[in-house]
Amino acid sequence: MKLLNRLDNLNIKLHSLVILRNLLSNDVIKKLSELLTIKDKSPIEQVSCYSSFVNHLFNENINLSDYILDLILDDENIFIMRQAQRIEIDDNIKECIINELKILEEISQLTSKEVKNLIKYDSYLPSWKNSKRTDFYSIYMEKVENLSTLGYGIYSKHHIFSLTDNKISPIINPDNIRLSDLFGYNKERKAVVDNTLSFLSGKPAANVLLYGDSGTGKSSTVKAIANEFKEKGLRLIEISRDNLQAIPIVIDEISKNPLKFILFIDDISFQKNNKEFGV
Repeated sequence: MKLLNRLDNLNIKLHSLVILRNLLSNDVIKKLSELLTIKDKSPIEQVSCYSSFVNHLFNENINLSDYILDLILDDENIFIMRQAQRIEIDDNIKECIINELKILEEISQLTSKEVKNLIKYDSYLPSWKNSKRTDFYSIYMEKVENLSTLGYGIYSKHHIFSLTDNKISPIINPDNIRLSDLFGYNKERKAVVDNTLSFLSGKPAANVLLYGDSGTGKSSTVKAIANEFKEKGLRLIEISRDNLQAIPIVIDEISKNPLKFILFIDDISFQKNNKEFGV
């Protein structure tokens, strides 16, 4: 009976989330919420509910604790956005995030053994893993203190993006070229690298126009720089010349983000009767 009450209590706590409420729309968390109501189900529903949850979890991570923590660290919410913009945060919001991190830490410790003990089924059911109890609050605050290099939301999970239909989307499998892979034009490339490092350190930096024959490494240089300095908080957004009118939209979205962004416009040609540039 105590265990049944514990599952009910965890589900109520899960649905009490406010700051981190985005997590409730996650498919694994939805299945977890259903699992926490297992006592009200028939044996076949219990097995189905359990197996469905494990299927969704295993597709992402076999460790429930690590998966929930990753969700928290990637979440874009009012607390982390205000931290990023250095806006004063009300004590009620601070108290709320502390409480919610404790709730999710508790839920992350739910074991497969606990749940299987409630299921009226005496054959095999797979188990998930749990990490030893960790301090979600300390881990989360460490990320908050390093937002300028770690970022938040999609910008913490990816470092190269493209603009499509006025929406910034991550490139899931970007070109992994590095500066060490490039040869020739060392002087020119060093100037671009030095300018980027100045930009990352908050010093004056210039907009850069790379020009030259096709195949000389202009695009490769930019992509290599994005790969080289992603750990320093550098992100790249590729914008096609057909989408130049959307640049103000991009700037508006990223202007309050603590990360540093390169807006990369590739394959520009200046020719007569070029409507994009009015020539």
